[in-house]
Amino acid sequence: MADEAADVARLIGHGWHVVLEDAPPGVVILDGSGCIKWANRAFVTLFGYARPEIVGEHVNVLLPEDRTERHSEYISTWFRHPRPRPMGADLNIQGRNRNGDLMDLDIQLSPIETEDGVLVLAWIRIRE
Repeated sequence: MADEAADVARLIGHGWHVVLEDAPPGVVILDGSGCIKWANRAFVTLFGYARPEIVGEHVNVLLPEDRTERHSEYISTWFRHPRPRPMGADLNIQGRNRNGDLMDLDIQLSPIETEDGVLVLAWIRIRE
């Protein structure tokens, strides 16, 4: 855990790491290839993975299988023009937890500038 905290603190700053770790929605940080760089406590609880199991994996492991190819295209498009973007209200966004159960989700994307380049911070909530 200490190494993970140091990695995300280096990426986004220590103060933000502390805020994001305890944020009520699931929070995940992805790089331009869709690789999960960090996930907060609520995210790992929501999806049922231990942090070491999910960090380093491609975000598509959290999607229904019929949506992964298309999602990879969306990631590439978003990183060409990164901007804050809500997802969910007009889209049928679903995530798949570790047990394979599907969840309807609302997601907010935010670009973050880091010394390693632009990353995406995604806020994730179950749609009510």
